[in-house]
Amino acid sequence: MVADTGLLIFKMYVKDKLLLLSTTASAIPNNLAVNIMKRKKTADCLAVIHQSFINIVPVKDYEMETRNIPCTDSQLRNRAVITQVMWCMLSNQHILITTSTIGLQIFDCEGLNCKFSHPCYDGPENKECFARGLTTTGDFLCVGNSAGCIRVFVMLEDGEIAFVDRKMRHREAITDLASNGNQVVSADESGCVYLWTLTGEELIQWGELPIYEWSCTSVKIWQDLIVTAYGSGHIRLFSTNRETNSVALLVEVGAHARWITSLDIAPDQGLILTVSEDTFAKVWLIKKGEPTIIVHDFSAHIKDSVLVGGKFLNSDGSEFCVSSYDSKLIHCFTKSP
Repeated sequence: MVADTGLLIFKMYVKDKLLLLSTTASAIPNNLAVNIMKRKKTADCLAVIHQSFINIVPVKDYEMETRNIPCTDSQLRNRAVITQVMWCMLSNQHILITTSTIGLQIFDCEGLNCKFSHPCYDGPENKECFARGLTTTGDFLCVGNSAGCIRVFVMLEDGEIAFVDRKMRHREAITDLASNGNQVVSADESGCVYLWTLTGEELIQWGELPIYEWSCTSVKIWQDLIVTAYGSGHIRLFSTNRETNSVALLVEVGAHARWITSLDIAPDQGLILTVSEDTFAKVWLIKKGEPTIIVHDFSAHIKDSVLVGGKFLNSDGSEFCVSSYDSKLIHCFTKSP
């Protein structure tokens, strides 16, 4: 037991450090993003949302400034409620993307200059709409919203952003998007998960996962597998075959006692990180074979905390961090020697 933070830690990972936010984390799923440096495959800073502000905190370079970035409507000067933040490479440009109640905004990597914005609005007029759900692949960016719509944009050679496609398949708000190559997966609040192929001209739906009567809060693609997390506390692992348009459930795990609020993958090792409202962060290992299984590797109990975000800090999964609702603390863990 670690008395100062209330952490009960098992083997595999140990408490590394605490990072301090300027403001507390909002109670929204997937409320933690990391800026993975491509060459080093490790994070140099992270971002956590507090209402209309983005907390950006250095992970290792302590000479880097801790900053608060406001999200406002440039015309009306109204503060927006931010729903998601993501750093990514789009057409070889390193950018910061946000979704909010004013739609999509694309910034430079530092979050200083807004390069592009789009309302992503699909009514009805008497209901507030918000954008949520982000994924990129190559030159393309996919964005979801509260009406269940997915928009596709492309970054052109001159750096301009152009609209490509719009698909209205979901009937509930998009919760998360993921992609691998030209394959895209979308999830919504009702638990519907759809499978798409991005041709470069449009999104084409080719399959869907079974519905389990709970919101699908997070979705990831790892190799030829899809990993989903649900409000019921379950994680599920599916195999897919685009040639035969087939989907098969491989593994189902009752991972948490309450809602899973975030799921992440360490692609080099096939590690899964889940965090939940039940105060636990857990690491799992995908073991491919006959049969493919998910093995529980590690648990950390963060006392009196509703966890809202979790991310690996590098591609091999040797470090991760988690955020908690109404807390300024980011708990970081590293693999023990």
